[in-house]
Amino acid sequence: MKKTPRTGWLAIIGWLVMIVAAAYPLTPARGATGYYVSPTGNDANPGTFAQPFRTIQKCAEVATAGDTCYIRAGVYRETVRPANSGASGAPITFTPYNGERVVISGADLLTGPWTLHSGAIYRTTMPWNVSTRTLEAAADNQIWVDGVMLPEARWPNIPVARVTRLTTQDNAQADTATINGESAATYHDTDLSAFGDNFWAGGQITFGPGYNSIYTTCDVTTSTRTSVSFQCNPDPAANNNVVKWDDGMLRPSTKNYYYLWGKLAALDAPGEWFRASDGALYLWLPNNGNPSQHTIEAKRRLWAFDLTGRSHITLDGLQIFGATIRTDTQSHHLVLQNLEVRFPWHVQKVPTLFWTSGTPGIDLRGNDNVLRDSLLAYSAGRMVSVSGLRNLVSNNVIFDASYAAGDVAVSGQAWRQQNPGGADSNNFRQNTVFNTGRIAVQADPGLNITYNDLYNSHLQIADLGTIYTWGTDGKNAQIAYNWVHDNWAELDVSLNYFGGHGIYLDDDSYNYLIYRNIVWNTTSPGIFTFGINGTVVRELAGAPGNRFIYNNTVDGEIKSAAKSNYNGQPQVLTGTVYVNNIGTILSLDHPQLTTRNNFEGDAVYINRSQRNYALRASSPAVDAGENLGSPVMDAPMQPVNAPDLGAIEYGRTPWVAGALIRPQDLAALRVECLPQADGNTRCTVSNLPIGRKLPLDFAIRIGDGAPVACANRPNYTTHTATGECIVSTAGQTGTQPVAIRLGSGEWRTVTTVDLRPLDLTQINPWWSFTGGGAQVALRGWRFATGETGYARPITITNTTTAPLYNYPVQVTLDTAALIAAGKLRPDCGDLRFADAFGSLDYWLESGCNTATTRVWVKVPHLPVGTSAITVTYGNALRTSASSGADTFLFFDDFQDGVISPFWNIPSGSFYTIAETGGQLRLTGQTTTANQYNIAGFSLHTWKLTLPQDIAIDTELSIVAGPDGFKAGLGTMLNLQGSASGGKNIAFWQSGWQIVGKSTVTSGVFNRRTFSIGLTGATTRTLRWREEGNLNTVLATTTTLTPTLGFFSYGPDTVASFDVRFDNVRIRPFAFPEPQATAGPEQVIGVRVLIGDTPCRDIVPVDETLLYCTAPPHAPGWVDVTVINPDGERDTLVESFWYGDQPPPGVHLLYVPAVQR
Repeated sequence: MKKTPRTGWLAIIGWLVMIVAAAYPLTPARGATGYYVSPTGNDANPGTFAQPFRTIQKCAEVATAGDTCYIRAGVYRETVRPANSGASGAPITFTPYNGERVVISGADLLTGPWTLHSGAIYRTTMPWNVSTRTLEAAADNQIWVDGVMLPEARWPNIPVARVTRLTTQDNAQADTATINGESAATYHDTDLSAFGDNFWAGGQITFGPGYNSIYTTCDVTTSTRTSVSFQCNPDPAANNNVVKWDDGMLRPSTKNYYYLWGKLAALDAPGEWFRASDGALYLWLPNNGNPSQHTIEAKRRLWAFDLTGRSHITLDGLQIFGATIRTDTQSHHLVLQNLEVRFPWHVQKVPTLFWTSGTPGIDLRGNDNVLRDSLLAYSAGRMVSVSGLRNLVSNNVIFDASYAAGDVAVSGQAWRQQNPGGADSNNFRQNTVFNTGRIAVQADPGLNITYNDLYNSHLQIADLGTIYTWGTDGKNAQIAYNWVHDNWAELDVSLNYFGGHGIYLDDDSYNYLIYRNIVWNTTSPGIFTFGINGTVVRELAGAPGNRFIYNNTVDGEIKSAAKSNYNGQPQVLTGTVYVNNIGTILSLDHPQLTTRNNFEGDAVYINRSQRNYALRASSPAVDAGENLGSPVMDAPMQPVNAPDLGAIEYGRTPWVAGALIRPQDLAALRVECLPQADGNTRCTVSNLPIGRKLPLDFAIRIGDGAPVACANRPNYTTHTATGECIVSTAGQTGTQPVAIRLGSGEWRTVTTVDLRPLDLTQINPWWSFTGGGAQVALRGWRFATGETGYARPITITNTTTAPLYNYPVQVTLDTAALIAAGKLRPDCGDLRFADAFGSLDYWLESGCNTATTRVWVKVPHLPVGTSAITVTYGNALRTSASSGADTFLFFDDFQDGVISPFWNIPSGSFYTIAETGGQLRLTGQTTTANQYNIAGFSLHTWKLTLPQDIAIDTELSIVAGPDGFKAGLGTMLNLQGSASGGKNIAFWQSGWQIVGKSTVTSGVFNRRTFSIGLTGATTRTLRWREEGNLNTVLATTTTLTPTLGFFSYGPDTVASFDVRFDNVRIRPFAFPEPQATAGPEQVIGVRVLIGDTPCRDIVPVDETLLYCTAPPHAPGWVDVTVINPDGERDTLVESFWYGDQPPPGVHLLYVPAVQR
């Protein structure tokens, strides 16, 4: 008889326990009452488990302090208004019974009857209309089909999937604009040609006027095939204020984005709907189907819970759909936790600019309220507004917020209600926020913004910041420990589209402490502060700014500026302090700023490309800061020795920003563990909820081994993360349990792992022609991963007196021998370089398949003396990773045929300049009148962030020209004079001053390389080198004012000329330049032998699968052996066949895998 395994009995017992639990009531706290609600109940019932209420409202009417309403699974279409408040330690709780799915919906069903109107458009009556225009509520109708929101009919049409994550690309863009009055304008747009005259009259236009920083809606008055005119009228939702164009920032302008709606005739695509004023609803389903065969819902109620004037109420584990939670200034000690709130607020007619109090989402007013551990999605206006005192919004996932682009996603104040700061501050902490139409978080008074992961803001606007404020007294609010990134707002200064900033304190903003934030991928400065003058915050006129920006890491620009005239007065930057920051670019030169110990450039991070901005031990930012006291120097980033620069203190574990998993998420996690060749086991934790990561106190263990923490690997495209855990399993064998734990909770066994040694189990296909070439998949266990093929150490000697950082080092390799031996691709495409932290950027300059191949490798840190990197090769399946742009400070190989905006290309009377054939080509003809003139172009070096000491390298070809000429190569030094006997190296100063001799001996030549290095702070020393001989100086001179970036050519006689510039690059420079020497070759990584011949081009996919290319071999059966780097091996005997045909009995079309 087959026995049931022990694990099977455990599963059966667990299932029985759940069945029993579902059949019995839960027990509330002593002295409290537990009431029950069910869709099958009746409000005339006593509310017991056996005789439940029908509505949640009935329970809300009878519940008193300490009572709990247990709600059975179902959809409840009602607004719940508790009759009573709870008490301290005895809240009234609303929660699902036994974790069942409970939805409180603001929508009602539309059941028809449906009649076919035209085409695939159906019609029914929708007898209610939720469109509301008050200061408290600006809302509009909303339709869902099978739970999916559909867009109201509009132009341009949009995909249904994008209705809550609109971008500027979903809208039309005006060609030009005309102002018709203080609140009237016309957009001119040839894309309107499909619509007849006045097609849009009586409709609506939603648009982002002026600088495209906010959207609003106005009334269309007339339209033509090339224009739409509109009038903005008083709006009750804005206290009857009206949009006016008195501010250039808000004046309709060229290239503004807009869309049109509000007309039945606009219903012209699947997935759209329109409700007429007579209540007729017209609907075109996305699948062209009949609505009677689907669930159609329309918004009916604004509020799922009305908690105004209530206190000590807990909502736990509920789902809210199409409605939200209402509070007021008298609401306090509310706990909203473990909620899933979808579509809390919808507005189609966006209120008058900046009047957004009526689009609240979840509006937490009052005091001592908590919103935590929840998912909040799909709000046209704000998703969360928190005001009052001592409120906490923590560990929530917020996305698709402010999709109408008229409001912010998260606000720290309600209309006319501000926080005083200090001990009464509100806190927005440990949340994930992404996909917002405008600003992600508004830095309002007394709102501490900490430990959040904020990204993909500004989907529809082109100004402001992911965290932003204007004209605000921040009340010493803290903005700290946030990850702010991926703000792709359009940057076009010609349109006054100023791009997306990370953290932005706009005009007249005071009293903020900004520290330990990490910012990357923003189209404008990552941290930006404008000046102050008290014209907005009048009570602080004359006061210092008290903006302290400390220990931030910005992979981008940090900038501060003051306007010469703002509201009639100049701005100042007194009291704006930047200390201990790292920025790729620092624009902090205003004399009123206080700046100390800020680092500009790449501070040598662990892995910048993977956004790991922790410092390496060799970073110049380590121990380079000053102690700024509490809270900046508090845990978790307290200094190890002297304080470091930047956000992450070397030697401290980086914090995790954004929402974290909750205890209830553990059961759904998937854990997969694969033993590695080095004795460790790599475990991957997946299926985390959207927007959540593993906390630092999440642990995993295998068998009786020590628990370890896991690293998060967030994917900001899918908005999900995985955990990667390296667990030591040395000494363990057999099948071992894998357990996980959150904090100090119980260990939960989730899977097992097989710790058997290296094991080759399967080969597919197992046959190849004798000439080889078949790609073979090998499956098994504990294959070594990582680089395969060949490696050589490269020793780099730095003989200067100081370490060098992010320095491109010239490496010379004999690639001809490697290619001849079959170890390297003929195009050198499989060359790779790495240090102990990972791959290095490189650029293959010249000479592939020669004994003197020149490669430039960007090395993050070169200490004084010797250090080493590694070059690998031997995988023909790889393609080149060579990139000059990634290797140098500036690089142009002129391959795209378009002149870069970094170049200034003048028009000459006797020459032309064009980018063609992968070079910048300068051609012309001199005459007796201009034979001593020069033709030239220049590099806008002011657009580049360059260190003091640099080298300018240029490749020059002269295809046609006379023997005598002068050529400038980016500095004051020129090739000059006759080529006979070697050109002069000279500069012009009341005549040619000769300082050296070049190796150029002809007036025409092909692809000669010149390098000019500049060192020194005041007196600048120039050194001229040629043809890659970097420490052979052919000329030296000094000057106080070197000319940088000018390139030129001029014949010394009447002649035609054709000159080509290529591979222009600027790099850091030190002299003597570091020297690189390649060491002996070694085989690396896992190896595969088919017979006694190595399999080529090995690609390990993971510890269980690798591919390789079968080598040539004599016919017959051969063994296949896998060998790990430590020498461990496993063999499948006589498992691979060589021959011109399969072995007897095997059909050519079906060659099964050989497996153990």
